[in-house]
Amino acid sequence: MADIHEVKTSCEMSVPFFSYTVERDALHKWADAMGEQGLEAYHYKKNRISMDGIVTPIGQKWKD
Repeated sequence: MADIHEVKTSCEMSVPFFSYTVERDALHKWADAMGEQGLEAYHYKKNRISMDGIVTPIGQKWKD
């Protein structure tokens, strides 16, 4: 038996199709649309700290 306290989901933008036929380009299009500054802001907001509260290598770039 397990006590589940939190579940994380994925947008699946870079997960390959079940039957591989082509590379997905949604993630590349999203990143291109965000631009360099937009990606930097996204990383700051979403990728600085892991889901268990540890500063990530990306997060080490910023000193809050």
